[in-house]
Amino acid sequence: MRTHNLKVAALLAGAIFLSGCSTNGIALNVRSGIPDGMEAGSEFDDDGLWVGPQPQAVWLTEGETFALVLYGSSGCVRTVEATTINDDREIQLDVSAPRGFACPLDIAPTTYELAVPDDHQSGATELRIRFEEESLPEKVISIR
Repeated sequence: MRTHNLKVAALLAGAIFLSGCSTNGIALNVRSGIPDGMEAGSEFDDDGLWVGPQPQAVWLTEGETFALVLYGSSGCVRTVEATTINDDREIQLDVSAPRGFACPLDIAPTTYELAVPDDHQSGATELRIRFEEESLPEKVISIR
C-alpha cells in the first residue's frame, strides 16, 4: 500500500510540474531561441558594466504580428498574459514571473509570437513590458 501511495504522489508531482511550465498565455506561439536574422541583445550600463541580455522585438508581419524575445531560465519560461493599448504608438505587455519548481539557472532566449490587438491602428512602434516581479523594472523597446 505504501509503494502505491508513493507512485501516486510521484505522478501527481510530475503532472503539476509539467502543467506549470507549459502555457502560451496570449502568444500565438512560444519557442526557444531567437528569430532568424536577429542577434542576441546585450546591454551595458552607464559605467560600462554588462547588465545581460535585454528584451527585443521585431515585426513578423508589419502592423499585424511581432516577435518578442525575452531572456531567462530555459526550463521555466515567462508567459505574456495581456496586452493593453496605451496610445497610438505603444502596446503594453504584462509578463508573468517564470513558473516551475526546478528551474535551470541559465539565461536563454525565448521568442513569443504575438498579434497586434484587433482594436489597434497598426501604428505601434513601441512595446512597454511590465514584469510581474517588482524587482524588474518596466522596459520600453522599439519594434524593429
